[in-house]
Amino acid sequence: MPDPQNGQVMRVAIVNDSPMAVEALRRVVAGVPYLDLVWTAVDGAEAVAKCSENAPDLILMDLIMPVMDGVEATKKIMESSPCAILVVTASVGRNSARVYEAMGFGALDATKTPALQPDGVSEAHRALVEKIESIGQLLRIGPTKPRFTTGDQKLPPIAEDSFPQLLAIGASTGGTRAIEQVLLNLPADVPGTVIVQHMPEGFTATYAERLNRLCAMEVREARDGDIVAPGVALIAPGGEHMMLRRSGSRYSVQVKAGPPVSRHRPSVNVLFRSVAKHAARNAVGVILTGMGDDGAKGLLDMREAGAYTIAQDEESSVVWGMPRVAAELGAISDVRSLNEIPKAILGHLRAKQLASAGVE
Repeated sequence: MPDPQNGQVMRVAIVNDSPMAVEALRRVVAGVPYLDLVWTAVDGAEAVAKCSENAPDLILMDLIMPVMDGVEATKKIMESSPCAILVVTASVGRNSARVYEAMGFGALDATKTPALQPDGVSEAHRALVEKIESIGQLLRIGPTKPRFTTGDQKLPPIAEDSFPQLLAIGASTGGTRAIEQVLLNLPADVPGTVIVQHMPEGFTATYAERLNRLCAMEVREARDGDIVAPGVALIAPGGEHMMLRRSGSRYSVQVKAGPPVSRHRPSVNVLFRSVAKHAARNAVGVILTGMGDDGAKGLLDMREAGAYTIAQDEESSVVWGMPRVAAELGAISDVRSLNEIPKAILGHLRAKQLASAGVE
């Protein structure tokens, strides 16, 4: 049934080997007017085949299945028939490693499978509907919610050249692996780094811990008031916005709740706009793989403030959405493959250091 607000339908597929889980998900889909269930599959292999013939707008993807699990299915679908994928599994926490893998291959989010119950609506049911609605906003399908516009205001740059260099990174679909690859190829003394990756609430701390074990620099989930120091990368917590601030002669971050901006919380636009204001030409901005347009306008503000800005290219992106929109807006100084981005960052920083020292 089309949604009366915009006449659009979100075509949904369910991939799950449990009949009870499939029925519970069917009921969720049936309860939302603008959702239309187009097919179901009992394992990842069947989902890959069906998706190649009839790709839906959204797949509700289980993780643990016979024949082919949800991680491998997500990878193959995003390679051959890309569409929005929401991981829906019995226990997100116990399967956190697989959730990270699926998000690295392009899954947008993860939530718990609602239980099949005769009446009433469970918390898991409500959470699933909320995440479907959020993905609908990305796809511009379903009810349009009021926008929170504070984060869209133009911010004048006020930074001086004497301030430290700073690296700001934003990513979404497929970004967990892309960020990992970038950070793995940066040295321990990299300038202070601030990162927004669209992730479910509760996952960013574990993600930061994983990166901290792998990377030369220190990586941690940001806390309100944290100093942005060389050799440290701060990741915005899921469910909260992160903004750059200036504290005396140093940078710090403000972490706070608030309505979604550009349909996200944390929002890349919120971070990038604060970087444009407080770091300006001392910043390097990087926009990586992701669905939608979050970060594009903020990156334009950064470039107009004098920052060097890089976008991941289409070929190496899981979804070339956010980088594409940034490029269309004229927000990009350089487009590079994922493998080349660390070299581009370090090359620019080295050139700035030499320029500051008066070396040509």
